[in-house]
Amino acid sequence: MSRIILSRYPDGQERVVVGYDHPANGCFWQEFNLEINHDTGKPNWENNEEWQEVIRNGGMWPGIPLNKFRDSVPEDLRPLITDEVMILLSEHRDNPNSGYNATPIDLS
Repeated sequence: MSRIILSRYPDGQERVVVGYDHPANGCFWQEFNLEINHDTGKPNWENNEEWQEVIRNGGMWPGIPLNKFRDSVPEDLRPLITDEVMILLSEHRDNPNSGYNATPIDLS
């Protein structure tokens, strides 16, 4: 599974990540929740049973075909799916070894 970081929260935590997942045969996107509450300095999941690590996501199984990927992302996140991102996803799709022991690509 390849990972491309598209945006981060002001404190550096990953916010939006996309990639290509070969076993799922398609692309995915994820929007993460803040892990640390900066008002308290404590993890947001402490004493909060409703907290979720991933706020929204798509394509986790099965993957989303590349030609339908951009339209599958919510409108407010769609500006992050640039032509550069689509080219990288295409390259990852065509390389069966993409994502193995690879550092995420950071476009944030």
